[in-house]
Amino acid sequence: MKPFYQVLSIKLLCLVFALSLPEFGFAQSVANARVVDANTDEPLPYATIADLSGSRGTLSNTDGVFALEIKNPTDTISISFLGYQTAILSAEELLALNEIRLTPEVTQLTDVIVTADDDYLYQIINQCRASVKDAPIEWSRAFLQHVTRSNDHPIEMIQAYYNVSSSQKAIDDLILKNGRVAMAPINGRYFVNLGMTQAITRLDLYSKSRSFNSHPLQLNLRQLRRRYELDRRPSLGNANLYHIAFQPKRKHAAYFSGEIWIDKSTYNLRKIILRDDSLERHPFVSVFPDQEIEYINLELAFTFSMDENSQRLNHLQWNYELNLKPTGRRPTGGLQRLYARISNKVSASGILHCYQYRDLFWEPFFEYSPEHNDYRKISFLPYNPNFWNANHGLVYSEQQLSDMAYFQENGFLMNHADFPSDDEPFFQFNNPHWQADKRVRYKYEEQEGRPNPANNVPMTRFDPWSTIDSEDDIAVQIMLDINRLEDSISFVSSTVLDIFETESEPPYDSLDHCLLNMYFDLCEIERRQMIARIASLDDINFENLKREHEISTQQIRILQRDFFSEVRGARPKRMIKKWNKIIVDNLEIDNLETFKIKLE
Repeated sequence: MKPFYQVLSIKLLCLVFALSLPEFGFAQSVANARVVDANTDEPLPYATIADLSGSRGTLSNTDGVFALEIKNPTDTISISFLGYQTAILSAEELLALNEIRLTPEVTQLTDVIVTADDDYLYQIINQCRASVKDAPIEWSRAFLQHVTRSNDHPIEMIQAYYNVSSSQKAIDDLILKNGRVAMAPINGRYFVNLGMTQAITRLDLYSKSRSFNSHPLQLNLRQLRRRYELDRRPSLGNANLYHIAFQPKRKHAAYFSGEIWIDKSTYNLRKIILRDDSLERHPFVSVFPDQEIEYINLELAFTFSMDENSQRLNHLQWNYELNLKPTGRRPTGGLQRLYARISNKVSASGILHCYQYRDLFWEPFFEYSPEHNDYRKISFLPYNPNFWNANHGLVYSEQQLSDMAYFQENGFLMNHADFPSDDEPFFQFNNPHWQADKRVRYKYEEQEGRPNPANNVPMTRFDPWSTIDSEDDIAVQIMLDINRLEDSISFVSSTVLDIFETESEPPYDSLDHCLLNMYFDLCEIERRQMIARIASLDDINFENLKREHEISTQQIRILQRDFFSEVRGARPKRMIKKWNKIIVDNLEIDNLETFKIKLE
């Protein structure tokens, strides 16, 4: 049985309240097409498709295929790719097409400036650096997709949505909205990129970073001349752009090579590609002391677009390849942790697409620990079908469709529609969501050959993050995730046992397990009371929902204090019976009977 998630879709004019998971559909049409080069028929990956009548948009996938929901047939849609003529057509015209053919712009080098040396190229990059320095920070939605492969097989796929703070300088912050994961083992173990977003935020295009190699936009004019060779390139047919290649003068230095495209009139950055086939500085590290990264090559590409008179990040692409080798040294530092114990090559590619600037997701009501990585945060989230039906990300490529079939047969999927989280072996001990037919228990360390008194009870195991003397520091939170979906508000809620903040002192007996589950059940009762209050609201809006969640959060704090002070107090048997009756009356669960607790 799946964990008890509650998903509601509330019409703004009439309230729909149900305990089941309702289906949700859209009346709008969806345009599906493929973007190709008009001369070669080759697909154009990550072409930008934008609805100029609003803030919506998407990218084509690696096959050039995209899907865009059409709200109004009279909307104006643009399809653009650097170095090609932009196609502008109505939404109605787009719906009738299955292929968009973009024509390359005529390559021009007639405006080349003739000088005794290439000093003007250094001046151009220096002026671009000045424009990057003062770039404003803006918030947007973003979709992240990351795929890791080894031995021609997929071993990891992360898909996630964020609210993102970015500028031409850097991606400053990513706040998770929702995510899902697909994984398959390699050599009997899982490979996990634990700190993907943390690593991304460490790369600043203006200031040097200890986590990555340096590049031209991080250097002043004198440093740039000393350390880089520059070369003018054809500007992909666009006469309005400078296209400059850069190469460090000293080989094997901690400097990226690459290419940069700069607007001639404003010196704004349009695109930069950073490459290194033997990276000196990087944020990757193996978590195993007997392995280290032998080498890593990396390519990063930032693409910017002009929107509302502002230069904004459109997308960031990355590709890397690495090899892990056995070693006796213990690794130190690093944000991008690799959960693997393999000695062959691993390759990965990904993209972060920013869209709908200033129109952000409503972030989930849940307090994450600062130590939580992306995987840990995703493991807290219940599956929300309404959210995933309304947010499509990028269309699956043919390769990804094949990859998903491989994951389904050989691995597991978390937060995907057909795979409940209680069937996921890699995360089954993490952050249990309340379930009526499953009981949780502390991890029991066998002592003096004594059997675990709770072994014969169907349970979900979990490991406390640490131990202290207190017996009542059990952290439970109510997850509430709210989404605006056209003319309705949809939300999902669940009662979650936060193992990172739960602290306890072993050894444990049956009563300890019983009290743990009683408290978890009481928090679930409070969650249901919150849902009942929401159902009775006259005005369903974000602020009202936030207030109701805050009330329940405060009630859980009071509940924890009252429950543990009474069951550990002067008359514990009487108090335990009292609380157990409340649970039986509300949830029809008798923990005293389940754990065979006799209170005579």
